Amino acid sequence: RALSRALFCSLGFPAILLFCVALLGTVIKKAIFPIYQAQQKRGKKKDGGKAQPVASKATGPREHIVFGMFRQGAGFRGFLKDCVPIMFICMWVNRDTVMTAYLELLHCENVQTEEPVDASTFKLRFRAWYMADPSVPCFDSSGPHALIATIAVLGVGVWVAGLCAVIAYTCLRSIKVYGLRSYKTQRGFGYFVLGLEP
Repeated sequence: RALSRALFCSLGFPAILLFCVALLGTVIKKAIFPIYQAQQKRGKKKDGGKAQPVASKATGPREHIVFGMFRQGAGFRGFLKDCVPIMFICMWVNRDTVMTAYLELLHCENVQTEEPVDASTFKLRFRAWYMADPSVPCFDSSGPHALIATIAVLGVGVWVAGLCAVIAYTCLRSIKVYGLRSYKTQRGFGYFVLGLEP
């Protein structure tokens, strides 16, 4: 049970989160764009046919016309690229939950036990036991907790420390290439550069 929980924390939770973001993005993109097109046609009729159509190769805010997040004709790879800012924010917001789940996999407590020295003598000794399953000793190289601890440490390194490093690198790279006040930097990393605010 503990091993399956460790695997779920490492693979299941982030995968489900990313899948939900992609699904929500697809629904928003497919549901909102027809409404936008209808508004464009209505505005065109009111202006006597002088309304400007949406350019397929527009840049800036006119490019991401669906909630300012998605490009309608971007294709699957473009859609995934448009989802990156949302995925970064979702993973950042949920990093505490993921961190707590991994730390619970490492939760051990010292328990005082009596170990026989000879037939009439016992020695008191403190030994760490895994709290999710008190019959499992902690950090025993021959026991299951060694694998669980390895998964937990790797999970913290990838989904917590690694995620923060990737966000910092891509954000600083975008600032260096496009500038802090550029549209691409503000759209992709505005949540982080504006002080963790939407």
